[in-house]
Amino acid sequence: MSENVEYEINEDWKTGSLCTETANYLCKMHPYVEEFVREGERFPKCDQKGLPHNTQWHKIL
Repeated sequence: MSENVEYEINEDWKTGSLCTETANYLCKMHPYVEEFVREGERFPKCDQKGLPHNTQWHKIL
């Protein structure tokens, strides 16, 4: 991940789980992929270069 970006890790923030806090999140595998996820929505797959995959998301602080 970019050394200038602060982020929080939570094991519950993974593809398919419900978001509990509206925020911008970064893909663990592709830290340049950012998704805005609203509370109550399910975390999406990372769609890096059109190849969707499950991932762990990290919240941008």
